[in-house]
Amino acid sequence: MTLILARKNHPKIFNQDKSIVYLESICMLKRIKDKNNIIIIDNLSINDDGTVEELDFFFEEVLISIKVKLIITNTINQKLIDIVKFHQIPLIVI
Repeated sequence: MTLILARKNHPKIFNQDKSIVYLESICMLKRIKDKNNIIIIDNLSINDDGTVEELDFFFEEVLISIKVKLIITNTINQKLIDIVKFHQIPLIVI
């Protein structure tokens, strides 16, 4: 499954694809049963306190709740680097 973290007003162009989820709330994680998840962070950053910019949860809550095999982002900062290193998850910056 692919999880997309994007701004709340981001157009959801993959709505019909059941293997892609726009993660808008931490509560959505309870429905994800897949063991090979990929997270795409689209134009968001991880704040110094670990929260996802514009979303109301900590990024590590996602990593603790589900198995993540890869993170892809187009925005990078030191907090994100620290978190993925700690959890030993590969990070691709595009």
